[in-house]
Amino acid sequence: MKIIEFQKEFITGNAKIDLQHEKILQLISTFYEILGTKESRAQTINFLIMINEYTTKHFSDEEQFMQSMEYPYFEAHKKAHEEISKKSADMLEEYKAGTLSHSVELALFIRQNISEQIVKHDIHFTEWLQERYEKNTKK
Repeated sequence: MKIIEFQKEFITGNAKIDLQHEKILQLISTFYEILGTKESRAQTINFLIMINEYTTKHFSDEEQFMQSMEYPYFEAHKKAHEEISKKSADMLEEYKAGTLSHSVELALFIRQNISEQIVKHDIHFTEWLQERYEKNTKK
């Protein structure tokens, strides 16, 4: 079951970033599938670690791309990445420590924060790129 589908609006024009967005959405869908089974706590932790690591790598790559394109809203976008990374790491630690016991809370966090990052913030960047491209081709 796909929680959120990769859409053409998500395409930045950077193949590496676009593939990472698609992979993140696949990971989120897989996590939701795991929740529908009798997953072990260790499996959940391992999967959360994998999502955190992949997302951290993606954020780094995306930030480098944004800087190379001189994205004027880069600092705000980077701050959103930092907030999501911190929340994600905190939730993982809480889950490992047993103070956060509900996988559903984790799933909601992942959906609300990581997928919305792609949908909301990254679409803004994509729109900005498209406007920039159109301005440059009209010259």
